[in-house]
Amino acid sequence: MSNGEKPIYGLNFSQKYATDLGLNWQEAYLHILDELKPKNLRISAHWDLIEKEPNKFDFRDLNWQVEEAQKRNINIILAIGRRTPRWPECHTPQWAKNLPEKQKQNLILRLLEKEVNHFKKYPNIIYWQVENEPKLDIFGECPNGDLNFLDKEIKLVKSKDKRLIVLTDSGELSTWMKISKKADILGTSMYKTVWNPYWGFSSYPFPASYYYYKTKINKFFHKNLKKVIITELQGEAWSNAPLNTLPINEQLKSMDAEKLKKNLKYAQYSGLNEIYIWGAEWWYWLKLHGNDSLWKTAQKITLN
Repeated sequence: MSNGEKPIYGLNFSQKYATDLGLNWQEAYLHILDELKPKNLRISAHWDLIEKEPNKFDFRDLNWQVEEAQKRNINIILAIGRRTPRWPECHTPQWAKNLPEKQKQNLILRLLEKEVNHFKKYPNIIYWQVENEPKLDIFGECPNGDLNFLDKEIKLVKSKDKRLIVLTDSGELSTWMKISKKADILGTSMYKTVWNPYWGFSSYPFPASYYYYKTKINKFFHKNLKKVIITELQGEAWSNAPLNTLPINEQLKSMDAEKLKKNLKYAQYSGLNEIYIWGAEWWYWLKLHGNDSLWKTAQKITLN
């Protein structure tokens, strides 16, 4: 269902995940920017890295990421709130984990206000992403999604800055209807090969047109929805253990260079032209461990 327009590619990056892989996250980030040369990037403001102690906010690492991107004319989606990309999804600081949910929500609103007021000075931040897949209750270590609270978060962010708001939802496990009626832009995941403990590896059967028609339906019912983008195209292996603890041949079972190429073609056929690929930190880890096939494949993609 490609509409013939040239895709706009971007990448995802998480400081926390790069560290979890055992990487020097700053080194990994600069190699991604300078060797893969994305023009668009989605980065995560993880709460537990920003507010390690109550009411002490440290934005230095994120400032650095945004500023290094700005030097290279890279546009950014900044994901903010409690639930941001990468496991365990909800990145609640240790000191706040046992607080009552109502108290946590008040802290999250305060966090959002601090984040938007601080980062709105950066013109290369083009969208705010408020929470990540807030209704995907089956995944992550999070309370069930609260759409009334999500409304409060959106209202607060809009009161502080006029940039468009991205809300995300599962491409495979949701109709998007509850989320798209609240979003300026809907971001969807797009996965082909997944793993679960019941039957191991499996592939979603949906044709690319599934996303095309779901976009049409959501836009028809929700006139507020300006566009749908792919915020998370699978470019990373899926496994039952941390990737850096597995042999590389095991890691490559669910994602390799050929699968990445196929996923890119699949994404193009969906008719969704703004595509943020997931997995750059892992590609860099593989490169350092002697397998640069995914890194080289990514370099050949026109990431602009």
